[in-house]
Amino acid sequence: MSVFQDRPVVLVVEGEPALRRFICGSLEGAGFRIEESDTVGLASALLGQIEPDIILVDLVLPNIGGLETCSILRALPASARVPILIMLNEDEIDVIPQAFERGASDFIMKPLNGGILSHRLRYAIRASKTLQALAESESRLEQAQRIAHVGNWEWILNTGQVTLSHELYRITGLRLREFGGTHEAFLNLIHPGDRASIA
Repeated sequence: MSVFQDRPVVLVVEGEPALRRFICGSLEGAGFRIEESDTVGLASALLGQIEPDIILVDLVLPNIGGLETCSILRALPASARVPILIMLNEDEIDVIPQAFERGASDFIMKPLNGGILSHRLRYAIRASKTLQALAESESRLEQAQRIAHVGNWEWILNTGQVTLSHELYRITGLRLREFGGTHEAFLNLIHPGDRASIA
C-alpha cells in the first residue's frame, strides 16, 4: 500500500519560483502530495506519470499563458476529467468566462491564503469525485437496462418535462428529435388502455 494513498495529489503549474514554493509548502503542510511544474510541457509530461486529483494553474505563465495551458491540459486524456483550478489577480477577473470555456473548473484569487487554498482544493476534489461516481453509477444502470431490455422515464411535475432513458428510446424505436419531451408526447407512446394508470 502506497504511503501516499490517502493523500490527494495536486499538480501545481506555476512559473514564479517563490509563489510555487509557497503553494507547495502550504499544501504539503495541509496533507497534500505535490507534483510541480513551471511550464505546460513539463506538466503534460508529468501527466503521463502521475494521476493528480486536481491541477492548480496560474493565469500568468512564461512562454504560454494559463488559459492556453488550461486548454492543452483539458485536451489530454490523462486530465480530461481532472478539476483544474485557475489562480488569478483581481485585475484579471474579466478572463474568468474564457477560463471556463477553456476547461477550468473553478478559480481562486491571489494573493493566496494557504488555508483557504487547501479547503478550496479539498472541496473541488470531493465535488469531482462525487460527479465521477454519479456518472459511473448512471453508466452501470444504463448497461443493466440494456442487458435486461428495460428502460425508464422521469416526469418533472412542475414543468411537465419527460425524459427517457437511452434504452427506452431503443425499445420504443424513437429518435431523440422525434420525442417532444412533454407529458402529452409521453402519453402518446402508451397504449390507450394503459394511459389512465400513467396519467
